[in-house]
Amino acid sequence: MTRDSSFRRRAPSVRQRGMTLIELLVGMTVGLIIILAAVASLLIVRTSSRTMIDSAALEQQATLAMLQINQQITQAGGYNAYLGSTNPDDGTDGNTASPPAIGSGTLGYVNFDTRPIGVSATTPTVSVLGVDGDAAAAPPVSDKLSVSYAVPNDGSPAAGCAGMTAQDAAKTRLEGGAIRIVSTFAVDPVTKSLTCTTEDDLTVPASAASAIPIASNVAYMRVSYLRVADNGTVTAFSRAADVTNSAVSDPWPTISGVQICLEMMGDITQSPSAYTDCQGHSQTPNDGRLHRTVRNTFYLRNF
Repeated sequence: MTRDSSFRRRAPSVRQRGMTLIELLVGMTVGLIIILAAVASLLIVRTSSRTMIDSAALEQQATLAMLQINQQITQAGGYNAYLGSTNPDDGTDGNTASPPAIGSGTLGYVNFDTRPIGVSATTPTVSVLGVDGDAAAAPPVSDKLSVSYAVPNDGSPAAGCAGMTAQDAAKTRLEGGAIRIVSTFAVDPVTKSLTCTTEDDLTVPASAASAIPIASNVAYMRVSYLRVADNGTVTAFSRAADVTNSAVSDPWPTISGVQICLEMMGDITQSPSAYTDCQGHSQTPNDGRLHRTVRNTFYLRNF
């Protein structure tokens, strides 16, 4: 016996329901908020990464600049080393100049020429010589520092900060003494780089020497000077003019140390930072660049 189809249980009808307009707008708003948060987080991470990279680059350039300066200052005032029984001025056979020397004087032994080696003919006894810049100018003009030392005639290598050597003994020297190398450090305000000019008594005079960049991202350099007396008393000079105008009649040969302050400036990262400049003034730049101030003190060799 079959049941009538009218007695069959009918399946309940399922009512389909979609999203309302309000629900759609709320969902889109939440999704948009999440996307904006993700983009903002990505931008923050990217800016932070660029800032860290820029900061590391500034540290690297500052280290490079200080190493270059230190290499020259540690040789400042260095005596000319020459082989015994040779002329200390050019290393040729025959010790005709007979300067004060330390050593046996026997051929093959190294002696040291104790005659002063200076930066220029007008200041023949100094190892370092500074020239003040104009800190009030816009942009400020950096100080300059010249470092001088003798080139040894015993075959030891010697080079200025620009990598140039002076070994040609056949040419006339400016002062008639041993060959010397003078390295002058300055800052190029256009390229924002630390430059070095190397001259010597033989091949490259000061008028023909060209500045070579040795470190980038350097906006300003300030040089200060220290004098250490025999009793240990330290006198600090903030400018080269202070050294020149001191009570000492011949002040530059008494300088025992040099303090270098560099103001470093990075690329545009939209992360400016407040800093204290080399004059001790607080600065808050709005150029979107990182700024760092680094200082280091170098002492001349003891004789």
